[in-house]
Amino acid sequence: VNKLLDQGLDPNTKDSGTKMSLLHYTAKNGNLSLSERLLKHPQFNPANATLSEANDYYNYVDSPFKLALKYKRLAIAKCILTIAHINLD
Repeated sequence: VNKLLDQGLDPNTKDSGTKMSLLHYTAKNGNLSLSERLLKHPQFNPANATLSEANDYYNYVDSPFKLALKYKRLAIAKCILTIAHINLD
């Protein structure tokens, strides 16, 4: 993924079926360094860090932030809050 980002991959890219973004996968799987890179990318949309939506399979997809909490990836959850400037109020 790092190589693809270097070659111009949009950091907001989502799987068309699952509606999961790269940040969803990094949050779920615990890849802190890639999560940070995505969040700091100049083209990253911060709304994608907290957005939850229904996918094509009529399943609800948790936001990357919620996935990080669900899978106890607390460093990634903190990273999302601080880098994406998420206000929980």
